[in-house]
Amino acid sequence: VDHIWGGFGGFLVVSTALRRRWTWCSTQPEPPGVDGGFEFSVMTYNILSQELLRDNAYLYRHCHPAHLPWEYRLPNLLTEIQQHAADILCLQEFFRGGDALLDRDNVGLILLLQPTGTGDPPGDPPGDPSSCVCVANTHLLYNPHRGDVKLAQLAILLAEIGRVSRLPDGSSRPVLLCGDLNSSPQSPLYSFLTRGRLEYKGLRIGMRRLQSPIWSPKLGISRRCRYESKRPKFTPAGPPPAVSDPTLELEEVNSLPNQHHSSDHLPLLVRFRLRP
Repeated sequence: VDHIWGGFGGFLVVSTALRRRWTWCSTQPEPPGVDGGFEFSVMTYNILSQELLRDNAYLYRHCHPAHLPWEYRLPNLLTEIQQHAADILCLQEFFRGGDALLDRDNVGLILLLQPTGTGDPPGDPPGDPSSCVCVANTHLLYNPHRGDVKLAQLAILLAEIGRVSRLPDGSSRPVLLCGDLNSSPQSPLYSFLTRGRLEYKGLRIGMRRLQSPIWSPKLGISRRCRYESKRPKFTPAGPPPAVSDPTLELEEVNSLPNQHHSSDHLPLLVRFRLRP
């Protein structure tokens, strides 16, 4: 995925109070005379677990009680998701009982997706493995005082992403990392993701300082967040391109969930163009 041409905004969600517009946030200029590519949209959304809402009711005392029951929230959430109609939907705090794939407490879900209409018959393995996109969805620990746990969770996730996205020649498929990272832009974890490195030894966590490594050697994960192997090493692509708009300002803060928006998070929707 070498060209990002849109950032969320755009549609009337449930009321005019939630109207958001698409914002151009390309990481590079559009090459002259270049057409084509596979365009798709990705939406990541923490929909707020009803169980967590109930167990942490004190966090939502500022909300109107009538807006908190699942019977009220579910129609709003479904309407919002259906209106945006993303090609890839990554949800956090989602639960569906009886589904062995989704009913788990692992650090994330990772899968390979291939654009349809690429010439491969339905059900057949893709002829060109590099045409797949690796999509990862995660929800890191909430506790604001345990950045060490979040970093260890992220290291495991990145190691798995590296394993799944790796091609036979040592290069990597395009990767989309979605999720709720429970990290602010000023946090070391965010710095690690945007810069591609973090010297965490000596960082203060509560009353102690971090040592290196913070994860067990039994995991076989190196400092580069890769599984250690005797196979030839490949060069990681480096930190992801930053997609941001420094001109954005927060004008008003209202209670979430509310009458129109039934989560305490806002969804993020991005359009990508995948070039051959």
